[in-house]
Amino acid sequence: MKAAATTIEGALKALVGILGHQGMLQAVGNHPGLLRAPGDKIHLTAAAVKGLLGDSHGTNLLKEKPRLLRASGPHTEANFEILCGAFEHDIVVKAVRARPVLLYDRTIAKKAAATGVLVSGELREIVDGKL
Repeated sequence: MKAAATTIEGALKALVGILGHQGMLQAVGNHPGLLRAPGDKIHLTAAAVKGLLGDSHGTNLLKEKPRLLRASGPHTEANFEILCGAFEHDIVVKAVRARPVLLYDRTIAKKAAATGVLVSGELREIVDGKL
């Protein structure tokens, strides 16, 4: 992996601050590319996710799916807006908590908006509040 020592150090500090020490170790083990992201970018993405979902739900989602931290804050916000253009805000919030890929994958977000299908199967029941 090629990244400046200061970038890696900043990324580690940001990840520990957001995920805790154990969470950072697990996240880096699964997504070593997180260490190439500057710490301020990681903080901006975390702030964007928390701003969209609320501090508590955003933090929990980042801990469950640290892959979100590989996307940029503006990217996740843009995907959220795409979804809110097609669905009610409250439904989008529930859906992205059940299916975080909607926040970091633009193609999937656009497809969901175009088809009118955010989630399916058991996830649908979770979003609808039946489980």
